Amino acid sequence: MGGPQMVPAPVLDDSLPSILCIGDSLTEFASQQPDGWASHLQNNYVSRRDILLRGSSGYNSRWLRQSLKKVLLHCSNNNVAVITLLVGTNDAVNPLAKTGPNWPQQHVPLKEYEDNMTTMVNDLLEFKNKNGTKPVVMVISPPPQDGEDWHKFMMPVVGDSTNLSKSDGGEEELPKQRDCDSVRPYAEAAQRVVADAKDSLDKSCADGDDDDNNAEPSNRLVFIDLYNLMLNDTKGWRRFLSHDGVHFSRDGNLFLFDRISETLHKIEGSPDKLARHAPHFFDVEKSFGSG
Repeated sequence: MGGPQMVPAPVLDDSLPSILCIGDSLTEFASQQPDGWASHLQNNYVSRRDILLRGSSGYNSRWLRQSLKKVLLHCSNNNVAVITLLVGTNDAVNPLAKTGPNWPQQHVPLKEYEDNMTTMVNDLLEFKNKNGTKPVVMVISPPPQDGEDWHKFMMPVVGDSTNLSKSDGGEEELPKQRDCDSVRPYAEAAQRVVADAKDSLDKSCADGDDDDNNAEPSNRLVFIDLYNLMLNDTKGWRRFLSHDGVHFSRDGNLFLFDRISETLHKIEGSPDKLARHAPHFFDVEKSFGSG
C-alpha cells in the first residue's frame, strides 16, 4: 500500500472554488431529485467544490443572455473554477405549434441562437473572479428530445380546452411543439461557437494578448456534444429522457454527470486530489492543535 497519500493543503478561508452551472430547466432541475446530475456533482465534490445552480426553467438563449451579466456579477466572490452552459432545448421548439395558455414564445431562430451563444461564451471567457482567476468554460449541447412523449405530457397539463393538435378552426393539423431532429442544428451551432471561440483563444495566446494563468487555451473552453453522444448510444437514446420526453431520466442525469466528470478529471484531476475546505478528521489536530 505504501505511505500516506499526499493531498493538497486544506483551504482555510472563504475561497473554496465552485462549479457554476448555468442553463434552463435541465440545469434548474439538476439537484431537485437525488439522482440529478448536479446532485451527483455535489456528492462527488463535497468539501472540495461548491456547486452553484443558476438554471431558469423555460428559458431560451435570448432570456439567458439578458440575465447572464447579473448572474456573473453575483458570483464573482465565489472563486468560480468551472462554468457549465447548457441551453437550446427551448430555442428549438416549433414556433407554429400550440403551447400552454399565456406561455411566452420560447422559439429562437437558429441565427439568433448562435449569436446569443457567441455573446455568452465570450462573456464567460472574459469573466474574472475577484481574486483575478478565470474559470474553465464547459459548453454542453442541448440533448435529443422526444416530441411524441412531450405532446402526450402537455395534453393534460394545459387542460382539455386547449387542443394542441388542431388549429383554432379545428381542421388544420398543427405541428408538434418539439421533435428530435429540430434540436440537431442548435447542437451543431453550439459546437461551431465553441470551435470559433477556441480559435480566437489560440490566436490571442499566440499574440501574447491572453492574460490567463490558470490553464492552457485548449483547456479554457471545452465542448460536450451531448446530442450526438446520447443519440448514438447503443442502448437507445430515449432511455435518457423522463416520461415528458424532454427532461432527464435517472439514466440521463447519470450519463451527463459522467461526461462532465470525465472532462473535469482531464482538466484538474480526480476530486480526491483537490484541496478540502477544512482538514480531514485524521489531520485536524496537526492543523489546529489539540487544544
